[in-house]
Amino acid sequence: MIPTIKADDFKIEDFRFPAPDSRISRQVEKIIQSVYREGDSALAAWTCRFDCPGFEISDIPFSKNKVNTNGISKKLLQSLQGASQN
Repeated sequence: MIPTIKADDFKIEDFRFPAPDSRISRQVEKIIQSVYREGDSALAAWTCRFDCPGFEISDIPFSKNKVNTNGISKKLLQSLQGASQN
């Protein structure tokens, strides 16, 4: 079970990645910027494009907010951040 995260606990703009010196970090930055601009629909679209174990498209809550800062979004973004540093 994913713990509930309040919107004040997580802001997408708080994520900073290393300089885009590799293909993976450039791709991660592209995903983050897309989600920041377009919100949940972009997160859902990117999730469909790659294998993300434990995530189903139906798990991503959609909202009218620009970015829905929830536990699933946070965990996905943390996974992407980890991948960019490997």
